Amino acid sequence: MAHQVHRLPWQSLSSAFGIISRNHGDRERTNLYFGNQPGQSRQLDHFAKEFAKTLEQCSETERLKYQPTYDPPQLDDIVITAAIEKKITRSLNQCRSNNIFHLRHRCARRIGNALKVDCTCPLLDIEKRASFLVESWRSCPQTCSSTRENHHTSVELIKILILHDEMEVLFRLCASPDFDLAENWWSFPYDRPQDYGWAEVMRSALMAYICLNVFFLKPETYDPAAREENNAGIAVADYRNTTSYQRTLFRCTAKTNLDTYTYPHREFFGIAEGVYVADYHWSHDQLLGLTAVEERRQPGYGYVPTKEDVARTRILVCKAGKLPVELGLEILGFAGYVPARRIPVADDPLHKDNVDELRIYLDHCWQLLVRCDMLMKSCGKSWDWYGEITECIMDLWGDPKIEATGYPWWIEEGYSDWDEDFRHWPLNTDDHQKLWVRFKGYHD
Repeated sequence: MAHQVHRLPWQSLSSAFGIISRNHGDRERTNLYFGNQPGQSRQLDHFAKEFAKTLEQCSETERLKYQPTYDPPQLDDIVITAAIEKKITRSLNQCRSNNIFHLRHRCARRIGNALKVDCTCPLLDIEKRASFLVESWRSCPQTCSSTRENHHTSVELIKILILHDEMEVLFRLCASPDFDLAENWWSFPYDRPQDYGWAEVMRSALMAYICLNVFFLKPETYDPAAREENNAGIAVADYRNTTSYQRTLFRCTAKTNLDTYTYPHREFFGIAEGVYVADYHWSHDQLLGLTAVEERRQPGYGYVPTKEDVARTRILVCKAGKLPVELGLEILGFAGYVPARRIPVADDPLHKDNVDELRIYLDHCWQLLVRCDMLMKSCGKSWDWYGEITECIMDLWGDPKIEATGYPWWIEEGYSDWDEDFRHWPLNTDDHQKLWVRFKGYHD
């Protein structure tokens, strides 16, 4: 059963698309494609509106668990307490190891020409204070590399706080007039890298949530029994070979700079850091849907264990060497054999034996969307959920027949100061935030 099937019209979305293997009209790609049947645009419009409405209702309910308003912190207040730092330590260490070019490391060492970072140091005192997050967020001149590094660090800290549900800290920061979180939701105040502001926490979760739910309603793409029953021997492509699944997988797990938003996705899928690498941006990959996902792996990566795997191996190590449990765990940790995958059956998230972890993961993705909605509203603005959902569907299943505007033929867009039906952020003023998109012909 799809996630929140009683509240979200998943069937309206899923039924609008059918799978085609090696589509001649799309450079031999395999993917789901829009059926263009009467009423389907209206179905998609209905799904996007219901999704947006349900999400905002959940956000309002969740917000009631917190204080109605928060006092802004003083600049020298410690906002990342010892308890919070302990909670986010694993993510902090991973962030330092993965993003060596822009974070200041006190444990960096050179091995040949490579810079190796295995940093487990606590945060600097200044990094725990409101002044560090507020000042580095407020001012980031393109010409000042030191300020830019502080901005990078604060961006990653903000993402980590969202991932770990430390909303009260973020609500306090948002109450500060000097901390405009909404201003940097999309990118940064300089040219590169692009699209790795905290909005990517939301957009990666949204893509994973929509993609996996839709494929879950198409069992012929992952269940051999359903494939045989429903298709009478006709070969149906595996969902893992589709453009949309691979796009989701790479967006959510591929190594990039400033990629803390990938951590919960990598843990669910069991993708070690570096298995997939995005050279520039996940959406520009020309091989999506043309090759099996296994062929895209970087060489040198082995088996990714679950916590059950680690527990069994620890018993064997301790039994063979007659070692205490603590020493056995230390040996496994030194060897890098630590839990890094949640699904029991590797590389197949829709496998029937993975259903429990899949539900937990989809619920986590939904909670990330709710947290991002609460945060944006705490800044006095709001997400254009209809537009975000529409663009996500386009990114997943919008090819072929891309128009000159960059949208597929069944989506239209425009620009207006105000339009009740289309995407618009009434409290925002930037031009790109006055764009609207809708499903073409949704009045049919």
